[in-house]
Amino acid sequence: MPGPRPSTRACLAIHFAWSMSLSRACVVCAVLLAAAQAQEVGSLAGTVVDPLGAGVWGADLRLRGINGEVAWIEGGKGEFRFPNLRPGEYSIEARVPGFATTTVEAIKVARDTETTVKVVMKLDLPNCDQGPRTKQDPIESASSEIAGTVEVLRPRPVENGLGWEPAENVLIAATGPMLLTETGPKSGGLAASTRTDKEGHFKLAIQEPGRYTITAHRDGYTDFIAEDIVVRKGQRTVIERTIPLNLCPAADRCAPNREFLTVPCM
Repeated sequence: MPGPRPSTRACLAIHFAWSMSLSRACVVCAVLLAAAQAQEVGSLAGTVVDPLGAGVWGADLRLRGINGEVAWIEGGKGEFRFPNLRPGEYSIEARVPGFATTTVEAIKVARDTETTVKVVMKLDLPNCDQGPRTKQDPIESASSEIAGTVEVLRPRPVENGLGWEPAENVLIAATGPMLLTETGPKSGGLAASTRTDKEGHFKLAIQEPGRYTITAHRDGYTDFIAEDIVVRKGQRTVIERTIPLNLCPAADRCAPNREFLTVPCM
């Protein structure tokens, strides 16, 4: 003889309890799946620096993986970070005005780990260039002159990154002339100084012919030193290449920029 049938209310209670148990199980599964997925990613961070180790502003960084470009970011003050990356091998391409495009290959990102990398930029110089070229122009004065132009690398709105522009009020100093002594070459003291105009141009009056060193200085930028500038009587020595001043992130890291002269080929 069959037992009594469960009431409708009892059936509804059993169904509700079963549904709640299933919902809780789904929630637990979702949480566990998310946790498992979270452990399956890593991150990549680092800095973009110039040849002297100073941070480079506004680098355009493109991250690529097996399937091509993964992400893009602007490096700001030289620091960058790519979070939530699947484990694997990546490459970073960095572009900054005034520097050659640089790519760092074979960067391995591991699970639940932050990989760090340093991207060292190189100055964008023509091949085998020996530094600032000069030319001689005759002048009416019995003395001599040194002339040139200075530009600074300055941040612009995000969409434009960095850009070069004429540098006004840059201190230009000439030391010399270089003298040959028994102990070797010796530079004289300060021969002349001036400041650039609104267009970045400068002109120094030099009284004594010889070889001089020119230093361009502006607070917040690395000094630029152009050595062995030949000056002849009744001639204007024009530095044909624009003198660049790069941003300096910290006073104790503003070593003079001699890379422009000492790197013969790139």
